[in-house]
Amino acid sequence: MYRLFALILAAILALAACSPSGGDPTPSTSPPGFGPLDVVIDNFEFTPASLDVKVGDTVTWTNNQDTTHTVDSSVDGGWSSGVLEPGDTFSFTFTEAGSFPYHCSIHPAMIGDIQVAP
Repeated sequence: MYRLFALILAAILALAACSPSGGDPTPSTSPPGFGPLDVVIDNFEFTPASLDVKVGDTVTWTNNQDTTHTVDSSVDGGWSSGVLEPGDTFSFTFTEAGSFPYHCSIHPAMIGDIQVAP
């Protein structure tokens, strides 16, 4: 009787672990409160520093720091946010696949990268 109970309990636990309502086992790379296509500027960092998107996706950067920053493409002919004051946002839509490194022109140690898949 106990053996049957243990087998049934083990089967239930195994099924529960496979259930989609058990949560997504993939860790999120975005800070809480932000979507998967958002980058936060805070503590002199871009978070996440690297982001994977698809062609046609729009990424939005938000300056959550109390100083100004920029989001500038490191590729010639890329994009530039201009100066972002605290609380400002900048969005850019990626129209081609590739690797797109970027930086803050005010604080050159701040770097990030967007990987765009077809």
